[in-house]
Amino acid sequence: MRVGIINFTEVKPTSTIASNAIALCVHERFENAVLMDTPQRCTLAHQKGKPFDLLVVVNGVFGFCKFRQQVVDMVAAHERIVWAGNDFDLCPVPSQLQKVFREKKHLEYWCAYHMDTPCTGYPKGKYHYVNWNALAWKPLAHKQRKLCEGLMYYGAFRADRLPYFEKYLHPCSPYRIYCSPPSSKQAHKWFTFHGGMHFFNANPPAFLETLGSFRTSIYIEDTYTHEQFCSPANRFYELVSARVLVLFDVSCQNTFDTAGISIGDYLVNGSKDLNMMLKAAPSLLEKQQQDFATQRDKNPTPWETVLPC
Repeated sequence: MRVGIINFTEVKPTSTIASNAIALCVHERFENAVLMDTPQRCTLAHQKGKPFDLLVVVNGVFGFCKFRQQVVDMVAAHERIVWAGNDFDLCPVPSQLQKVFREKKHLEYWCAYHMDTPCTGYPKGKYHYVNWNALAWKPLAHKQRKLCEGLMYYGAFRADRLPYFEKYLHPCSPYRIYCSPPSSKQAHKWFTFHGGMHFFNANPPAFLETLGSFRTSIYIEDTYTHEQFCSPANRFYELVSARVLVLFDVSCQNTFDTAGISIGDYLVNGSKDLNMMLKAAPSLLEKQQQDFATQRDKNPTPWETVLPC
């Protein structure tokens, strides 16, 4: 089967962007698959004339794509289309592609979120659950290390997470707080929210080792995922890979129950709860690593990325 893969931005080996990981995964799973992630590569594939048996379009921010019309033309020229998605809210099907998708008789969704009912921005198609975020599970070898105490938050600054930032990261919290802003704009937002927060740099290629220099992190989720199931985020798998103790706000339990990962011993509900957990962090970290290892042995599915074909 000839497979073509469209990624809206160029895939770089050291990138930690989720769409890049998805594109590389599909490229590796299908023999002789063709990756189209630049205008030149898309043009070259289109000029060869023969359509692909399967065209996989990876979710991303379409505005960043430098060959948008070529993407629309490629999708229009193929019969069997797959939308590979890991982010329901931030990266829905672009409006330019929705009309073309509606005309397809063989449209599939390989997505890390549930689509049990029709969703705005997603033309009707056959749905398969694929946990793309599990691609971020790349465990580091266990070794002795000096760890930063306090609380590390690894994730974006988003407006709907503000109630949770107030809950755990406010300036009056009784513990030291660290975060890694991915941009100067995000850094400014953090500084405005909490001027005493400590920043660190978690850029590739050694970002897992950097994360692993902290003992404890807090995991919160976007509010829409309380109702719209999405698999645990990349950052969950990255933190566990880096051997960081992950504490979870109680609102996350439904997501992890649905995903098949037990987190009941690591739930917190406010900074007082969290501070008590921090005092027991050394033993909790070892317990959590063993708990997750046992769970993986019994049920590896939540830690794997399995494609439908």
